[in-house]
Amino acid sequence: MPTPGKIFVISSRVRNKLDRLIHDAHGAWCARFGPPLEIVSDAPAIRERMSIRPPARTAWENPLEEAYYGPGEGRAVIEHPEVRLYRLKDISITGSEATMFAGPHTLLRLDPSQNDFALRKVRRPIAWLARRVDGPVMPLGGRGTGNREHFLCEHLPRVLLARERLGASFPLKFLVTPDHAQWQAEYLERLGESPENVIEGSRGTVFCPEALFVPNLSLTAQPDIYEPGIYREIVRRLKRGLPPRRRSRRIFITRKDAPSRRLLNEDEVFAMLRAAYPDLERVSLAVLSLEEQIALFDEARFVVGPVGQAFRNLLFCEGALCIQLVPGHRAPDNGYHIWALNEDRLGMIHGNRCLALYAGQPFIKGDWSFPLKTLKMALQRLEALGEAGTG
Repeated sequence: MPTPGKIFVISSRVRNKLDRLIHDAHGAWCARFGPPLEIVSDAPAIRERMSIRPPARTAWENPLEEAYYGPGEGRAVIEHPEVRLYRLKDISITGSEATMFAGPHTLLRLDPSQNDFALRKVRRPIAWLARRVDGPVMPLGGRGTGNREHFLCEHLPRVLLARERLGASFPLKFLVTPDHAQWQAEYLERLGESPENVIEGSRGTVFCPEALFVPNLSLTAQPDIYEPGIYREIVRRLKRGLPPRRRSRRIFITRKDAPSRRLLNEDEVFAMLRAAYPDLERVSLAVLSLEEQIALFDEARFVVGPVGQAFRNLLFCEGALCIQLVPGHRAPDNGYHIWALNEDRLGMIHGNRCLALYAGQPFIKGDWSFPLKTLKMALQRLEALGEAGTG
């Protein structure tokens, strides 16, 4: 006989599925027969716009990248736009991406990261099915809502920026992604928020009489993580309560258990790296809690592996050598190159030496291989630079 907890999970899943089916049918009907979807960035629902941070810029310099690839190759200047906090009234929020509506067919778009969302997939609100959440609510939807890297690197900064203006005691609830509330609540709790104030969103409609919103300032078109000081404060909070550690471990981050972009010759790559670093450990983050992941990277003096969201955790390393293996070529049209740049810069915030190595073969998507000859030459090059033996 099912336990009450299992009954709740089952009923929650059934409710979410019904919500999704009904809203998808409603959206399809509206798209074909109903009023057109109006997209606005201004509406009476916006009661106040508050500037909470002025525009800024960060000059990044990666000495290891310059030494490896040549002068000027490790330098970039990133512009950070002004940060605003919006106070909203009577907002309907739909779907796992938390799209906001100021009316039944009026999409309020304040977040540029949502510009690429397919409009045909946007679920329109259904008032009679809406779940009401009272009190000031901050929706944390947008791009990559169920992805741990996006949550840590894009959505937690929004919480921190809002708190800068509102104060730690302001009674704020957080609307998070359906089916991901448990682990997202863990991040928010370590940041300093009460788990009681974390509300799981709906694939249907949530109605918020009062909402506060900070747009996601991180876009996909450029390497554009937030200002380093924001991440330093996030790391300080997430590490609270953890004992000091010896930074002595060398770790290889496996992707064997990943759903995509697995490294087909991972065993051979690991064997070659372990010949250079006999104490190299192969680890999977899938079996580790947030606290265990933070502790693992805090202990690391060398981190290596195929590019992926696991490298968000370079934020928790200090003084380590960090190597990402990347498919394709080192070129701006390679999306994984942009991704690797972001990860390297996250690592550089706390004084790590970061470098991305490229397979140098055409790549579009799917599983891939890193040529062993290329890896051997890279290790020799690092040794010549005085890095291979210091990781």
